[in-house]
Amino acid sequence: MMHALSLTLDSITCHGTSETRGGGDDVYIIFQVDAGFPIRYPGIGKHHSMTDNDNKNATWNINKTLHFERDLLITLYDQDPNYINALSEYLVSHDYQPNFTSGAITLTNPNGAKYTLNVTRNSTGQEG
Repeated sequence: MMHALSLTLDSITCHGTSETRGGGDDVYIIFQVDAGFPIRYPGIGKHHSMTDNDNKNATWNINKTLHFERDLLITLYDQDPNYINALSEYLVSHDYQPNFTSGAITLTNPNGAKYTLNVTRNSTGQEG
């Protein structure tokens, strides 16, 4: 029996955007579980507008649970206006390993992006 890990991405908080002219980032997430196929959240053509100076848009409450065994890569992108993923701007990413703990991690990028990922480690389930 293998033990599967479970992580809930509770929220993302924006402390700085990649937009140099004071605009916000249109954020979407790519989850990659155990080096598998990338999963976009929310779906194609959707995003969540975030800014660092507006309390209404500074935190995105997600509450999405994912299961993995070896690693879970979470990457944030700023959506291209034409919805072409290849033209989206990379913001930040973090690779969660089996020894991760619940809590927050703040990540930065030289392009000005600064985001905090808040996660919860859930009780271990079992796969057979």
